[in-house]
Amino acid sequence: MFGQVLDKLDTYFGRAFLLARYVPWLLFAAANLVLACLEFPAVRAFAAQAYAAPAGRIFDLVIAMLAIWVIAYATSPLAQFVTRFLEGATMWKWVAHLTIVTHALRRDALENAYRRDFALSAAVPKSGAVIEALQDDRAVGARHRKIGNRRAIDAAEKDIARLRTERWFNRVISPERFDSARRTLSRALQENCADAGLFLEAADKQQASRLHDLHEEMVRRLAPYALDRAEQIEEQALAERERLFGERELAPTRLGNDAAALRSYCLTRYGIEFDFFWPRFLLVVQKDTKLSDSLAMAKIQLDFSILTLTLTVATVFAWSVFLLFDGRSLWTALAVIGLGPVVAYGWLGIVHASYAGFAETVRSAIDLHRFELLAALRHPLPASTDDEKDAWAAVSRLSILNSKTNVVFQHPAP
Repeated sequence: MFGQVLDKLDTYFGRAFLLARYVPWLLFAAANLVLACLEFPAVRAFAAQAYAAPAGRIFDLVIAMLAIWVIAYATSPLAQFVTRFLEGATMWKWVAHLTIVTHALRRDALENAYRRDFALSAAVPKSGAVIEALQDDRAVGARHRKIGNRRAIDAAEKDIARLRTERWFNRVISPERFDSARRTLSRALQENCADAGLFLEAADKQQASRLHDLHEEMVRRLAPYALDRAEQIEEQALAERERLFGERELAPTRLGNDAAALRSYCLTRYGIEFDFFWPRFLLVVQKDTKLSDSLAMAKIQLDFSILTLTLTVATVFAWSVFLLFDGRSLWTALAVIGLGPVVAYGWLGIVHASYAGFAETVRSAIDLHRFELLAALRHPLPASTDDEKDAWAAVSRLSILNSKTNVVFQHPAP
């Protein structure tokens, strides 16, 4: 039912306006009406009267909804300014200088974490080398045809048990702990025979089987896991760094750094100047209705959360000033001062989550359809990654810098 109503309204007003502009203003009006009812008895009495006889207030409700629609439409251009402010582009310089320090520290912490994880991954020996070395150690022990040092087997089992626990809890195995277990197992394999079929006594067979199981666990599970987990942590650290910050840009706000990370993704991988080519890309992908709808809905969700955050902050600020000078109701003060900042902080988190979803959708769209934009610009499609960066650089010089470089176009066959 709601979907049918929304489709009908979409025909007249546009879904983007309804969801991203009109609905936040409706929520804003409703929240302020509730606060006014708490603060002013006259408003509370008027609302109770209107609720008791709703039929007589339909015309007033329509006028109020129309007024909200006009306000939402008239203030639509302000959404771009608010977005730029949240990105730090229009923030006061002295505020930007204060806030950018925290983001610089966080970026440095992520870079240090990546370097640490990279060093950890590099220090873990390759599983192939470990397997080959332990196989040689086992061959040395097989020549003895005896169990020569049971304490070495006990020590190896103790060290491998530690690695097993790390694997169970999906933790990173430190190179020092792994090397210690490898050395104790190597000693045990060199000083004992791990082939149970060569022994007649049950005790020797048990020790040989025990050593064999330790060897198999090391080469089949623990050694590959140690390297794979270290490489996984390294990749996650790099992905986190690239997801939250741009390669060269640093903004004074988290949303600004999210936007910088998106621009950096397109530029460092493909050579695409995102801010310039993105509006043109949207025109090209309109023929793919599923992708176009996905991008539109992600943008609507982002715009809705940004405007709702803005109106929430405006509500809290305006009511706080009013209550400071002429407040009467304790319940209103508790609602504004107690719940207001919590709600605003929650919406700020929703803004960041919405932008993360939007950015991921944009990255996917760029990955899959960027060549369609090149074809629409009548530029020959590149044959390699280096050729692609050169192609986008040539288009950028022509379109952005108005370069006089001659570009050869490739037109589709008639």
